[in-house]
Amino acid sequence: MEKKITELMKEDAKLIEASLSEYFKAPEGAPPEIYEAMRYSLLSGGKRIRPFLTLSFCRMHGGDDKAAIPFACAIEALHTYSLIHDDMPCLDDDDYRRGTLTSHKKFGEGMAMLCGDGMQAAAYEVAASNSYVSDSAALGAVRLLAASAGPDGMVGGQAIDLIGESKKLTYEQLLHMNALKTCRFFRAACQLGCIAAGIDDKKAFDDAEIYADSLGLCFQLTDDLLDMATEKTDKTTFLTYMTAADARKLASELTEKAKKAISDCAGSEALLSLADFLLTRNV
Repeated sequence: MEKKITELMKEDAKLIEASLSEYFKAPEGAPPEIYEAMRYSLLSGGKRIRPFLTLSFCRMHGGDDKAAIPFACAIEALHTYSLIHDDMPCLDDDDYRRGTLTSHKKFGEGMAMLCGDGMQAAAYEVAASNSYVSDSAALGAVRLLAASAGPDGMVGGQAIDLIGESKKLTYEQLLHMNALKTCRFFRAACQLGCIAAGIDDKKAFDDAEIYADSLGLCFQLTDDLLDMATEKTDKTTFLTYMTAADARKLASELTEKAKKAISDCAGSEALLSLADFLLTRNV
């Protein structure tokens, strides 16, 4: 590729942050406090991996960024809402996120809860209002987002994670938790790119699913390896069931599986590079 994957990700992150800033401006008459809280978390940086996936899949299938941006912002808003709630005392009880105070530490628990709730609702509105795709495509995107965020998706994964605070999860439960909590948003991000590009080919969606699920699980394995070096935890992780060497081997195998799923697609270079980048990341 002419540009390094890190440069491409930074360029797309700026594009998404500019769009998020527009979507989450306080309209006249709205309580400014809730918008201040939402913007605080939404615009605090981060890799923007999920919107990058949406944009990249749309581009790979010949679509226009204009059609992908609303969906990319919607999945990022859903992801950010999940982080706000995950950080709260009733779940992980974290004081910092990306080097800054978490939402509940900055604005209080009540406002943080409402901030997450508002962001979730706004995500569906942004996706449903995408004027660059057909009404049926926008409906399909909203349905995909809702399924990915709900009890059979991210919320279900969080529930298993919560159960794991009081007892050791089995390996099967651990896999299922990460499939719901991490992989489902990765999958939604990739398939939203297909929807934005106007793709209705089942194979394209199946390939996106294989790529996303493999990438998401690799992402979690790498997270566990990074956490092992910086903190101790009583939670069940992949390192509860395998050595660090085995975890790295599995992560490499998943990366190759992800790349194989899309390697025959013209214009897949950015997504292939992303898979390699996530395997070797150190933050």
